[in-house]
Amino acid sequence: MRRIERSLEEVEDFAALLAGPMGDALHSAGLIIDRRLRECRIVWADLNDQEVADIFVSALMQAVLDASPAKERAAVEGALATLSSSIYMAMAANAEGGSAVN
Repeated sequence: MRRIERSLEEVEDFAALLAGPMGDALHSAGLIIDRRLRECRIVWADLNDQEVADIFVSALMQAVLDASPAKERAAVEGALATLSSSIYMAMAANAEGGSAVN
């Protein structure tokens, strides 16, 4: 894996992002994932990369939509669709040891 250098400002900006709604959404998604795995009696090691991505995207969508005001739902759904497409495109670009990075 290639190491990416980040400036202190970039790290601080990311920390601030995680301290706000994005962090709340990721935390909620983590709780949803944990519940689903326990309900199915499986652990992370039982999942392949595609299944991990599927459960993450699904849980993040549920968490964000549950926390979003109804009037903003269409915009949120559009942003989530873009994010999930990016995740799957990155996975496809890096599948089977490919060198392309998306």
